[in-house]
Amino acid sequence: MLTGRPILLAASPDPGVRRLLRRDFSKAGLTVITADTGRMLLDHASRSRPSVIVTSSQMNDISGVELILSIRKVTDVPIIALLSMPLAVARQDLLDAGAEDCLDEPFMPAELAARVRRLLHRLGGLRAYRQIATASGNLEVNTVESSVRLNGSPIALTRKEFDLLALLASPDGMALSHDEILQAMWSTDDAGAQRNLRRVISTLRSKLEPNPHNPVILKSERGRGYRLVAQRGFDDETW
Repeated sequence: MLTGRPILLAASPDPGVRRLLRRDFSKAGLTVITADTGRMLLDHASRSRPSVIVTSSQMNDISGVELILSIRKVTDVPIIALLSMPLAVARQDLLDAGAEDCLDEPFMPAELAARVRRLLHRLGGLRAYRQIATASGNLEVNTVESSVRLNGSPIALTRKEFDLLALLASPDGMALSHDEILQAMWSTDDAGAQRNLRRVISTLRSKLEPNPHNPVILKSERGRGYRLVAQRGFDDETW
């Protein structure tokens, strides 16, 4: 079962392709992590728990087949390989190595989005909203509309506040480590990103907690990270 807001891990040596994927899939309600080398892709694949991977088959530091085989050693999530012309590797070789799907470049963004949706629907990774019973009452997180309601009333959140809340709203209620959150939201764990994470946690608590100075919803867990505490199981609706 995929949990939280779906994470798309997108890799390409072309910065234009990376910008396109980040823009389009972020608007579609996914958290997007990008990588410009095969090595960076493999690092994110092992640490960030992506829901689906979209990668060029022609990264500069590793061959297409070797990249797919290496990804399969760390995760079994679906992989869509983007094929540049002229082909440096045969489509069937990538599929045999473990790719779920292949798409020729240049690709139509709408077609790629449809293929990603199909994979996420199949795996149960797209959630329209989650209703969570918390110490403040019923919290509804809608990842389609990027909206949040508390006891039926809308809560105004910034984009980063919503992204963090959606990440933490997982049905299993497990904590996310600082590194997992930093890589998913800022693609880095440098000092600036760590300060930003602390700031976003603080502002989220000010909007959701009965007493922000004594948090009972967005809990810090020493040595583990942050967890969204539910009083009952989450109620998921899919689309």
